[in-house]
Amino acid sequence: MITASLTGNAEAASELAILPKTATFMAAAGTPSAPVTFLIWNGDAFTGPVSVALGGADMASFKLSSNGCVGPLPQDGKCMVSVVLDAATPGLKTATLSASSATGGMPTATLTGTVN
Repeated sequence: MITASLTGNAEAASELAILPKTATFMAAAGTPSAPVTFLIWNGDAFTGPVSVALGGADMASFKLSSNGCVGPLPQDGKCMVSVVLDAATPGLKTATLSASSATGGMPTATLTGTVN
């Protein structure tokens, strides 16, 4: 019988990041704002499939205008998504944009918009 002893430090799972962390939008009621593009970045390991989602109180007022994050990210991989504010009623709107993967955490960006 052979036995072995191993020692060492475990490597932390790769974490996703999202930039910018906050974005401000302005729009007229019923007219989409200019898009804001977010960079989703993966650290040092393969992430598995990445998904992005809007959330928060006024998430229906914001829309993904493009989504380049449709699959896994390799080591140091990047993808981009764009968001617009598109609300029918005036006022202050707030929501979040989050990115997630099974191995990469769930970073969140804060979205704030004014609809005139």
